Amino acid sequence: MDNHELAPVASSWADRYIADERGAGDYPAAAQGAGMISMAQVRGALWRQRYVVGGIVLVCLVLGLVATLLMRPVYQATATVRVDQQMGQIVEGQDLANPMIASNELPRYLKTLSAVIGSHSMALRVADKLGLDRDPAFVGDDKGDGKLQTRQARLDRAARKIAANVSVDAPGDTRIMAISYKSPGREEAARLANAYASLFVADDAQRSMDTNSYARQVLQQQIDATRDQLAKSEMQAVNYARANQLIMPMGSGSGGGDGGSSDGQSGGGGGGAQTLTGATLMSMNSARSGLVSARIQAEQHWNVVSGMPALSIPEVQQNSAIQTLQGQRADLAGQLAQLKQRYKAGYPQVDELTMQIHSLDQQIAQTASQIKASIKAQYEVAKQQEGAMDTEITKVSSQTLAEQDRQVEYSLLNRNTDALRQQMTSLMQRYNEIASASDIHANNLTLLDTAEAPASAVSPNIYKNMMLALGAGIVLAFGAALLREMLDDSLHSPEDVEAKLGVHLLGITPHVEVDKLEEAMGRAGALSEAYASLRTAIEYAAPAIPHRVIQFTSSQASEGKTTTSTSLAGQYAALGRRVLVIDADLRKPTIGRALIGRKAEHGLVDVLLGHRTFEDVVVSVSGSMDVIPCGHIPPNPVEILSSAAFAQFIESHRKAYDLVLIDSPPVIGLADAVLIGRVADHIVFVVEANRSHFGQAKAAMRRLGQVHAKVIGAVLTKYRAQEAGHSYEYAYNYYSYGKEN
Repeated sequence: MDNHELAPVASSWADRYIADERGAGDYPAAAQGAGMISMAQVRGALWRQRYVVGGIVLVCLVLGLVATLLMRPVYQATATVRVDQQMGQIVEGQDLANPMIASNELPRYLKTLSAVIGSHSMALRVADKLGLDRDPAFVGDDKGDGKLQTRQARLDRAARKIAANVSVDAPGDTRIMAISYKSPGREEAARLANAYASLFVADDAQRSMDTNSYARQVLQQQIDATRDQLAKSEMQAVNYARANQLIMPMGSGSGGGDGGSSDGQSGGGGGGAQTLTGATLMSMNSARSGLVSARIQAEQHWNVVSGMPALSIPEVQQNSAIQTLQGQRADLAGQLAQLKQRYKAGYPQVDELTMQIHSLDQQIAQTASQIKASIKAQYEVAKQQEGAMDTEITKVSSQTLAEQDRQVEYSLLNRNTDALRQQMTSLMQRYNEIASASDIHANNLTLLDTAEAPASAVSPNIYKNMMLALGAGIVLAFGAALLREMLDDSLHSPEDVEAKLGVHLLGITPHVEVDKLEEAMGRAGALSEAYASLRTAIEYAAPAIPHRVIQFTSSQASEGKTTTSTSLAGQYAALGRRVLVIDADLRKPTIGRALIGRKAEHGLVDVLLGHRTFEDVVVSVSGSMDVIPCGHIPPNPVEILSSAAFAQFIESHRKAYDLVLIDSPPVIGLADAVLIGRVADHIVFVVEANRSHFGQAKAAMRRLGQVHAKVIGAVLTKYRAQEAGHSYEYAYNYYSYGKEN
């Protein structure tokens, strides 16, 4: 980035400061977001540590390359095995005709097979098959090594070496397993990979056969044991029923068929087979229901007719005999009525008919009473029948309750017998299925491709190693850069000055190479424009009082305060203002060489000591700017600056000028700048970018504040945008804009 393009940064910050002083906006955002890490800070840190980062990354890449070249080549051979989804099972409930592995279980099944391949037992079998325990080139020479004297010890050593170099790739989206082996020898890698694959396939076939045979053996043992238990259980149930006189009705079975009641509702109350007593009780309970119904009906009938006249009862009215007698009486009553029309009472025929009618009435009343009595008799009979049935049921219930305990035990025996019978049936069915499928053997594993001797080595992989070295280098480099940044408290950017020091940033001056300094200080140069912006910011920052005295200082030497003060003096003089520049750095004066071009023999020290007058030492640089050089360096600068003569000198000559600029020594380690600050109206604090340390600058600001010095702001000198993380577009380049037109 050209230094000429950095100058507008000063103008940008000056404009922001002016807007703040006029109330047009908030304080610069840098101070507000001091606690946040921005991309500019990250870019700046990387740019500042670029040599460290680049060096560490380069060293790691060189080390990675050297390590790769020194590595022994390793070859890898791969054999593939196909895994089918059929799988023989002996667990009840699974289909032997078409055994399958569930799709969601396939990844777990492949993972299990991978673990089997990588197991120590598989490595032992491979080593035994290939006789690697007898190969000194593989297991080493056992002379003098007591640990390898036995064959088992040599096999274990070979197995550990094999297991460390075998790998399995079983992707979940396919049923192809790749068995790979790495070895320094091409042929050895292929031989061991093929041995692993073939032995793995053969082991699966043998395991399936052993599983089937073992299943039949186990099932046969279970069948024999269950048969013996079933026979004992049946005999125990029969003996118990005989001993306890539990008689079962014909057709009720032994409790395992329809004669039993699984819900405990049998006549015996035990939940097993129904006894004869229980059957009788159930029959009596059923008959009692009919008797109760008949008794209730008869009772209700009697309750209705008991209070009615006999002749009003429907059964009496519907009786044929009653109806016949009533017909005869009606005929006689008709005849009697005819006779009474002609004869008086006492007539023989009248009396005879009257007696006949009275006899018929007695017969009707007697018959109606008999019918009513028969209704009551029916009720009494039904009541007696119900009572008799209740008595009998109570007797049978007592017998039933007496055999409940025996029936419960008998039911338990029957249920155990039924369970054993069902278990026996299930075992026989399973045994027949396995026996039928024993001649059908489906191997789940099939050798797909055999391994061939590889043509090229898989390790070392220079690309992979260099990527790892690059990654390690980047991590180490960023770690080192971060550590250096944490230990570095330098002020790099305008944001650092505002956020850390807590002062306004008046302006920025770009870093300019020595060979371009004259061009930068020209009329349209970068430095010239930067100081012009700085002058504008100072005008708005410092109160508009006449004959102002402005001091320029910094935390340490060579931060650009002399250049800043002399450049600003030229800027003010160019505007026609009367400017006096005083070199108050009595230890290392530089104003004389900067403005006069030579070291003056007499100057400020001579005036303060009374050896010379003001007119004797003042040097007119231009019509509007005068300079008071330091003169000879005194042995006691602090005494001179703290004397009343210095304050009187400033007060006596400030009214002759519009502006008095004092170039003072740094604050840290010296008392000069603090003493000068007591007589100055304003102080401009100069900070060199990437060199001034926060601790020193903060300490310098604290010392100035202790004497109530009026620091109006700071100037960031020798600023490099890239060091602060800002790009080319950080500020608007109005120089180029103007030149393009």
